[in-house]
Amino acid sequence: MRLALACLAATAALVSMPAAAMDANAIDGVYTGAYVCAQGPTFLELTVDSDQNGAVQAIFRFASGEWNGGQNLTVPPGKFAMKGRFQYGGGMVLVGDHWIQQPSGYAMVNLDGVIQQRDDGKLIYYGRVTGAPSCTEFSVIRR
Repeated sequence: MRLALACLAATAALVSMPAAAMDANAIDGVYTGAYVCAQGPTFLELTVDSDQNGAVQAIFRFASGEWNGGQNLTVPPGKFAMKGRFQYGGGMVLVGDHWIQQPSGYAMVNLDGVIQQRDDGKLIYYGRVTGAPSCTEFSVIRR
């Protein structure tokens, strides 16, 4: 778990500029990375679709897997829809809306973070996981 947390912190440190002037549609795409909750660091794939007014719909997919910086092979697959808003300055809050595939014992979570462009030009979305006990942080990079 420490390795995953260090990886999340290091990824956030690579950020170069805020997405302040970014058009909301410029954030659309598939982001991959990890989030941390009671089950430990877990693979996350987040598919984001926004409109020109900043309204966002997303699909939060989690599963067992290995990824750059960590692994957790004990997580059952799950997927839920989210709704939220992309704000001027790069802030984005996403709230769990409804389950698409719910594994037993799992609850939807919310994401409260910021989207920024890294030095290599890739977008990163990182911040806090809220809405469930024992959750802390997440970090995903657009492919």
